[in-house]
Parts: sequence; C-alpha cells; structure tokens
Amino acid sequence: MLLMAVFCAKGLAQADGGREHVRQIASTLPESSFLRHSVEGGRIGNGVEQPWQTPMKQAGVKAAKIEVYMTWFFGPKRLTPVRVVYFDSYDGHKQVVDSATLARFKATGLQDKLRAEAIRRAPEGQ
Repeated sequence: MLLMAVFCAKGLAQADGGREHVRQIASTLPESSFLRHSVEGGRIGNGVEQPWQTPMKQAGVKAAKIEVYMTWFFGPKRLTPVRVVYFDSYDGHKQVVDSATLARFKATGLQDKLRAEAIRRAPEGQ
C-alpha cells in the first residue's frame, strides 16, 4: 500500500483559502496526473495544514511516498512503514537521492512524522 503525502507549499489558516491554493498547485500538474485527479476529486488537499507539512516545506520536499506493509486479519494489523521516498516536485518525477539530504530528513524527524502519518492513513487505504 502506498501513501502520497503532498501539498506542503504553504500553510494557510483558513481551509477555504488553503483548498484554493491546493487547487492552483494541482492545476499546474499534467491532465493525466493521479495527484491532480485526487485533488480535483476531493480525496486529498483539504487546505488544513497538517503537522508533517511544515517540516516537508522546510526541507524542500513537495511529495513523499511511504510504502506500508501490514497483515490483514479482520482489519489491518501490524502496520509497518518499510520505505520512504521523497520528491522535490509535486508530480513525483524528481526523486531525492542524495544520501546527505536523506540523512538530514531522518535526523530532523521528518521521516518519523511521515511514517506516523502513513500508519494513521493506511487502514483507510489513503
């Protein structure tokens, strides 16, 4: 299961203004973009800043994918984030691969925040 945590470009206090900002960013993505369709369909990007968005913005990370393994036995059990991939573009085409940068993400706690968010969202398939 993959989670896409995105849209951390600007924290806005009002949800309506935030949603508009998210829509503006999504409109810059290609028509075929999964992320664009997710925003336009209302599945992601509610305009309310989340705790993991500020560290992403500070680090220059636009998107992240977290791979979560789990056991399904009458619901999700033993959710374990096994891989975090960072991107410096919203469309997920420019992966961050520099080892020093990746080590900084881990040291600053960004990786832990994203893993916690992935565990929170995984049971709903987000």
